[in-house]
Amino acid sequence: MADENTMPEIPDDINLDDDSQDADGGAPSSKRKRASLGGNKLIKILMWVGIGSVVIIAEVVIAYMLINKFFMQKQLAQMEQSQPIQTRESVTDGEQANPEMGSLDLPDLPHDPAPDMKKVGGLFTLADVVVNPALSQGKRYFVVTVVCVFEDKKMVDKITLLEPVIQDRLNTLLSSKTVQWYSNYNNRSILKREVAAIIMQAMDMKDGLNIYITKYVIQ
Repeated sequence: MADENTMPEIPDDINLDDDSQDADGGAPSSKRKRASLGGNKLIKILMWVGIGSVVIIAEVVIAYMLINKFFMQKQLAQMEQSQPIQTRESVTDGEQANPEMGSLDLPDLPHDPAPDMKKVGGLFTLADVVVNPALSQGKRYFVVTVVCVFEDKKMVDKITLLEPVIQDRLNTLLSSKTVQWYSNYNNRSILKREVAAIIMQAMDMKDGLNIYITKYVIQ
């Protein structure tokens, strides 16, 4: 029987000097402190890295905008000095106009005089006649609105009856022309004469008709 006054032996794997063990058997408190300090440092580092990245990006954007604005202003100034704008009014006798302006193919659009209102008997409108121009494979279209001004009021009733015939002949005429032809606005007066000829032929008229195009759209 062991002596009651004898102290029990302490195992070698137990360190009485290690006071870092928690009462509940958890992780050592010193390790917790080191982990907490390391986490705080990492958060601070990431925060400063993020702020630094934002500042660098902002500086790069501002510098790009300033440089781009500077070069754009310099380029515009050079263009204004090398190619001065010249209008027709500024060209005097003996002064040569800008060659680039002279090379432009400006449309020559003759304007028909307004009809004498005393001779206007009635109006009829062929609105929004739509066709696919030739060679467009159905991917382009041309829209035109034609206003017919008759001296004889009775012709309004006659063209109303003949509208399907006139529409059919107009579709044939308009779809035979290409987009390039319509794009040349000098051909607009030619188109007016051709449309007038179709209408007058269908109505068996010799005169007393004026044609006005109020819509001319190419898409």
